[in-house]
Amino acid sequence: MSKRTRSPDFPLVDKVSLENSYSTQDDAEREIQAKAKRLARFKAELSDDFENIRDVADQKIIASGREQAIVGRKILYDGNSIESTGDLSNSNISPEFDGSETPTIIVGLCPDMCPESERAERERKGDLDHFERLDGNRNQTNKSLAVKKYNRTAEREANLIRPLPILQKTIDYLLDLLDQPYNDNFLGMYNFLWDRMRAIRMDLRMQHIFSQESLTMLEQMIRLHIIAMHELCEYKTGEGSIEGFDAHLNIEQMNKTSVELFQMYDDHRKKGINVPTEKEFRGYYALLKLDKHPGYKVEPAELSLDLAKMTSEIRQTSEVLFARNVARACRTGNFIAFFRLARKASYLQACLMHAHFAKLRTQALASLHCGLQNNQGLPVSLIAKWLAME
Repeated sequence: MSKRTRSPDFPLVDKVSLENSYSTQDDAEREIQAKAKRLARFKAELSDDFENIRDVADQKIIASGREQAIVGRKILYDGNSIESTGDLSNSNISPEFDGSETPTIIVGLCPDMCPESERAERERKGDLDHFERLDGNRNQTNKSLAVKKYNRTAEREANLIRPLPILQKTIDYLLDLLDQPYNDNFLGMYNFLWDRMRAIRMDLRMQHIFSQESLTMLEQMIRLHIIAMHELCEYKTGEGSIEGFDAHLNIEQMNKTSVELFQMYDDHRKKGINVPTEKEFRGYYALLKLDKHPGYKVEPAELSLDLAKMTSEIRQTSEVLFARNVARACRTGNFIAFFRLARKASYLQACLMHAHFAKLRTQALASLHCGLQNNQGLPVSLIAKWLAME
């Protein structure tokens, strides 16, 4: 007779459930820690450059209302004349204006992040975002919380348009919202930031502002789009919010912002000013054009055309050369080279490359399956290392 085994102290199903519970808790804790690390990374990416212009913004805001009012009285909005008194330096006016013709230039006079009339209307309609509500009340806000919404119809009234110092204050405020704990509400925060930053771009265009400060603001917007492209890649319509995350729209806006930014780089170069961050963002744009992926369709020739538009100096920078190496690995299906480059990438470079991870891994597994004989095999750990899945 076989020896009878001792019964476990706890029912087997309970022990398994307990182990699964511990495993689930461990996974949840690891995910929280991973999110905290990502939050620290992208907060650093979004805040570093802006610190350089924050002091300038603080100094300008104090005198902004009085100075902008003076400038506003000097400008006739029917385009008859422009008097160059006030803060209308060549770096702030559209580069197309050479003095031979007089364009219509609007100088914003709105002293707040959101015009008072818009605040009142949105309070009345209950059209306040979660981040704008005073004590959670959808019908109450104040000038410290409300931020101007994007409107397809561009306002041409000076009191509805924010001048540069107020725009700097606004984007500074928006980026500070990232100090909140990272959680699943990031999608809602992204939708809020994306819309309000789009309104900032509109105000910059309306005033023909092409200064270094505006250039930095566009760079911050592009960084946010890159981060969202990675962090929200698993959200679909109906998940996390009513609208979900539209990857195509996110990339479309990143593309448009990049085009505006590159025009500014070119205009500064014509004036003999080289912007140190140009190589970084040219590299990001090249990574965006690697190949088709679920959020974006791109023609293979687009990257070659973009490279041809760059100066030879920019094409030879490490950031652009990195993007070209990634494009070569992606185009040839060299998954080992691709993931080696991914390990060397910066956080934002890796976010852009991540859109192609699934495709490269699928191609790699198919290639390995076809290349190995029936009795051959490879250690799973080795394949995991090749595909950056450790």
